[in-house]
Amino acid sequence: MRVELRERTLGELLGVSLSLAADRFGALFLLLFVCNLPQVLVQAFLVPDPTPLDPALGSPVDPAAFFRDFFAAMGVWVPAALIPYPFLQTAATLVAAQAFAPEERPLSWVLRRSLRLYPRALLVLAAIGLLNVVGVCPGMFVGYFVFAAWFYVALPVAVLEDRGWLEALQRSRALARGHFGVLLALFLALHFAVPFVIAPFAALFQFAFMNSPWAIALLQGFLGMVVGVFPIVGPVVAYHHLRVVREHYDIQRLAELVDAVAPDGVGARS
Repeated sequence: MRVELRERTLGELLGVSLSLAADRFGALFLLLFVCNLPQVLVQAFLVPDPTPLDPALGSPVDPAAFFRDFFAAMGVWVPAALIPYPFLQTAATLVAAQAFAPEERPLSWVLRRSLRLYPRALLVLAAIGLLNVVGVCPGMFVGYFVFAAWFYVALPVAVLEDRGWLEALQRSRALARGHFGVLLALFLALHFAVPFVIAPFAALFQFAFMNSPWAIALLQGFLGMVVGVFPIVGPVVAYHHLRVVREHYDIQRLAELVDAVAPDGVGARS
């Protein structure tokens, strides 16, 4: 799938995001599976089931023993979840961005470049995470949604423009100026509306395997990987849209293509 560089409405941005996620589903799901599998396995087989803590069920466990096992499992789960995350986000950004690029790069190139950009992506995502925590602290979640829109394209800026973490945040804020509503709506639609559609299926699985906590954890992890394919491409689509609107990126790209195929000097004189 090749995506045309042009200005789009909110509905078109959402449609392109869903179409692009479906088109690149194989590569994106593979990345999600490999990077998320460790935390899913920890969740399924190491994190203790809290259900026996309910005395009404007839077999309560010692709360002290439960929380000891729980925090021990969290000591494994947290690094298993956080360490692969910058690599996953960077690789997914590069995979999605191939649809806008003049030529495709192999997955091996994506993986190598994602490893090289890991420290930068880690700083960008850590900064956004801290800002989100600050935004939630007042209790109204207003700051969280503000920062979600302002820095929605910070990672694509860092990855695709080879910018440092602070410069990426500043440029994302500049690109987002005047487009806050569109970015927030796209963020909400991809992060909350799409999972909401799949929620009934997750509830059915939980009911069917209610006596097997490990099976529920595995199924939830699998569904999370499927759903996670869709929001992961949104920032890339929004990034290219904002560059077209604010910087006429489509015209710049066309000029570069003309210069590339024209005889020496012809493109420059045109």
